[in-house]
Formats: sequence, structure tokens, C-alpha cells
Amino acid sequence: MALGATCIFFSNMVWNMGVAPYITAQGMPLSAFSWLWTINGIIIFAGQPITSWIKRILQQNLSAQLVASAVAYALGFGFMLMYHGSYFAFIAGMIITTFGEMLISPTIPTFITEKTGENAPFYLGVVGAITAVGRLLGPLAMGYMYDHGGVQPTLLLASLVSLASVFLCLLHAYVQREKRVSATKAS
Repeated sequence: MALGATCIFFSNMVWNMGVAPYITAQGMPLSAFSWLWTINGIIIFAGQPITSWIKRILQQNLSAQLVASAVAYALGFGFMLMYHGSYFAFIAGMIITTFGEMLISPTIPTFITEKTGENAPFYLGVVGAITAVGRLLGPLAMGYMYDHGGVQPTLLLASLVSLASVFLCLLHAYVQREKRVSATKAS
């Protein structure tokens, strides 16, 4: 779970290290980038009924929510990679990845707290430290990619790392399901 989240936080750095310089390099005003974050805030506020609906569909399964979050990030960054010539691709990418953000943000602490009980603060710290690696290495890698190839390789890297997150979250879901099956058989 922590490695999947690390990949998500790593790829999320594309907004500052790829999209921001690309938008300004295309001659768009800085406000075009600011509007993306305004859209993010609006979606977080107005999109709550949609994420509640998604959670109901996933039957409050935290592992499934992690997978759905990773898929949203991969789809959003993949869409931006394919259509980055249009500002609207960045708007669509922001909307899609914001739903991924809305799914992952409450899921990780909830999962850790449910599984570790009174030891939750320690494990929340461990997972927080592991995921910080993504926030640490993301700007370095994304900045390097942008400097040496522009936005396309940067978005490709974000998309591929997000796909790795999907795989890691699926692996996590499989392990959790096997634990539940084993516990049920033991009962």
C-alpha cells in the first residue's frame, strides 16, 4: 500500500515539474495554471457526492478504493499524455486525478487505523515516511525529464509510475483478500 501511494505521490509531481513550465512555455498566462488548482478545489468540494457513490459501489472496500484511486491517476495522466497539445486535456486530467486524490486521501489513514489499532500512530508515521520518498524524488525526476525532453516524457513517466501504482494496489488488494479468506477458513 505504501509503495503504491509513493508512486502516486511521485507521479503527482508532474503538475509542478511538467505541466506548469509547459503551460508557460506555450505562451499561456500563469493564471491558466492557477485555474487548474481552482478546478481541483471545486471538484474536491462539489465532487463529494460522486466519491460517496463510488465508495458505495466499491462497498466501502478500502483496498478497492486504493485501486480506483491509482486507476484514476493513471487515466488522468495518460489522457494528458495523449492530448497535451490542448489546455482542455489538462483540465480533464485535473478533474480525473482529483477524484483519485479524493479516494486515496482518506483511505490510507483509515486502512492503517483499522488494521493496527492502538499502534496506528507508529504505522501512520512509517507509511508517511515511505510515501514522502515519492514527494522527494518526484520533483527531481520530473524536473530532469522536463529539462531534457519537455512535457511528453514527463507525462509518460507520470503515466508509467501511476500504472505501477495500479499494479502495487492490486497486489495489496490480493494480499488483503487472501488474509480475509485465511481468517474465514480458520474460524
